[in-house]
Amino acid sequence: MKNQHGDNDLGFDVVDLDKMQAEQPHLASYYAYVKELRNESPRGQVLIASSVIEDQLGAMLSAHLIEGAVAKSLIDDPRGPLATFSARSSLAYTLGLISHEEHKSCEIIRKIRNEFAHNLRVDRYTNKIVDLCNNFTLAVNELPDDHKPKGFDRLTMVACVLIIRFSYRASNIAEKRAAYQDWPV
Repeated sequence: MKNQHGDNDLGFDVVDLDKMQAEQPHLASYYAYVKELRNESPRGQVLIASSVIEDQLGAMLSAHLIEGAVAKSLIDDPRGPLATFSARSSLAYTLGLISHEEHKSCEIIRKIRNEFAHNLRVDRYTNKIVDLCNNFTLAVNELPDDHKPKGFDRLTMVACVLIIRFSYRASNIAEKRAAYQDWPV
């Protein structure tokens, strides 16, 4: 279905999120995201999506690092080395916690977020935003051409895919948490 601008209507308004959350409580962050998304402007959608994903990256890193105050301060300190979206996605990628394509998607979302955060004249139809959105390939290439979202709708779809994937990822990573080992001298 298309909206007034010819974009795909992703149907979030017809989904019974409370029922779905009761059936799949492990996806609580995804359902909270979609509930918020229903009432937001495009700017709000970008800021919320990037915030949720940034938090999930932090949770994955926390799940991987040796537990303790040092790891907590790396991620939670607002001036810490892992306080930014970019630092979190880059480290998660270099540690093998996210794929190359997921990292690329995070970087595109970060750039879109920065455009919306620092330019009041930008909207979902601004050429730069449309061009950035059309660079998303995560999950998009798996769809038939007539179902591939265009422009800003790609951001919405990719953000949902990342949030669902990352909802599972932190608990899986925690099972293989880093631990100090004695190294040969």
